[in-house]
Amino acid sequence: MANERQWLLHVAKINPSHHEQVKADFERVWLAKFERILDCAGVGPVWLRDERVAAIVDESFHYRDGKV
Repeated sequence: MANERQWLLHVAKINPSHHEQVKADFERVWLAKFERILDCAGVGPVWLRDERVAAIVDESFHYRDGKV
């Protein structure tokens, strides 16, 4: 992760206009990896498997969609 952060800082310095896209792509890949790890959890609370809880979390993620 530290290497990726250094690389993003480098991109920001050499090509600021491209930095935001590169950063967004990096975050998307990182989040996908993190989600795969969470999806494999065999122990501990797995609240999102309960459809009622998952619906509440989903709704909260979209609460401010389209709002200023």
